[in-house]
Amino acid sequence: MGNIKITTNSIGGTEKTSVQLQSGSVNIIEGPSFIGKSSLMRGVHLGLVGAPNKHRDEIERLHLNDTDPESRA
Repeated sequence: MGNIKITTNSIGGTEKTSVQLQSGSVNIIEGPSFIGKSSLMRGVHLGLVGAPNKHRDEIERLHLNDTDPESRA
């Protein structure tokens, strides 16, 4: 089996991400927060099947309710 190289530009909060995966194997993408793991996977998904509508609906339903510490009490 061969290697698959994936490179993304300007996906999520990352400018450039590159990873090499081994085909026919289980590949684990790990690292600290905000390094681009999820952005890489969203970029791969976008490249393969396009933008999913379900994420647009989910984003519209999300609200940040913890901006005022008094409101959490």
